[in-house]
Amino acid sequence: MTFSQQLEFTNRENRFMNHCGIRITKLEPECCEAQLTVADYCKNTGDTVHGGLLYTMADCVVSAFARALGERPVTLSGDFHYLSNVTQGVLTARAVPIRSGKTIKTFQVTITSGETLLSVGTFSCFDRGPKK
Repeated sequence: MTFSQQLEFTNRENRFMNHCGIRITKLEPECCEAQLTVADYCKNTGDTVHGGLLYTMADCVVSAFARALGERPVTLSGDFHYLSNVTQGVLTARAVPIRSGKTIKTFQVTITSGETLLSVGTFSCFDRGPKK
């Protein structure tokens, strides 16, 4: 599948991303981006974006990228740091590859809202290879 085809497939078929309102907006060999517009369902009791949704965005953008680079990836680990938060706006998750081995791929992820850096993380995925 081409990067463009993978972007369309992910946006169409990933039921959890669709439920959360996350859309892949860019998928190229050097980066993958996803966006979400903050709505009431995204917020915690403090009226800011729920931390779990930020982590979910990071995991989704990494998974879409890993699938475009491999076959059947699963997340191995995610080291995630919350730096700031917002109550409204458009969130952008961006993943770039750090290392792309034969079976393990590692990515750096940032989540921003405009110029505000909300979180950073490092995620690793294991590629299970072709379906048997």
